[in-house]
Amino acid sequence: MLRYPKQRLTQTARIRLIKVASFVKLATDKVEVVAVNAAYNEVARKTVVTKGSSILDTSLTPDPYAKDSATLTGKYGKDIAKVRLWVNDVAVAQATTSNGDFTFTNIASFIKNKTDKVEVVGVDAQYNELNRKPVTLTGFDTLDNALTAPANFTLDQDTTINGTMGTNVAKVRLSVNGVIVKQAT
Repeated sequence: MLRYPKQRLTQTARIRLIKVASFVKLATDKVEVVAVNAAYNEVARKTVVTKGSSILDTSLTPDPYAKDSATLTGKYGKDIAKVRLWVNDVAVAQATTSNGDFTFTNIASFIKNKTDKVEVVGVDAQYNELNRKPVTLTGFDTLDNALTAPANFTLDQDTTINGTMGTNVAKVRLSVNGVIVKQAT
């Protein structure tokens, strides 16, 4: 443990904070210089206004995602190390990246409904989140929930019920007296 001799300052002492640029990177960063006493209790605080343009590029711009597309693409800033796909608050995939462009492949299995919360998240090399953007979903407005079936079933004559189902229907089941008894093939 380092110990410093207690000194009583009789005049103003000079301070120097070096390599500040490694901490202050955005024009929106709130920068303050804080003075503490020997017990590390704060005794003074001064705000330092940042000027100029941000030197950290954490921009993230996902392209809209069209229903059933195999890929999702977009652009990312130079200070983002990895781009991750989040669906309904769960990380599900990591993009391939090249020269500011990112691509997720085989993602149709993750995004099923227009109500899915889909986001791309830019992280640094330690997976600390730097930016998060929602993905606009397209082609989900007209879900094909169509179902056709014959109006009648004749006892002792018919043995099969045939029909069609829309592209958004996953399964068709037969209900008799309110009980599911069979699933269509």
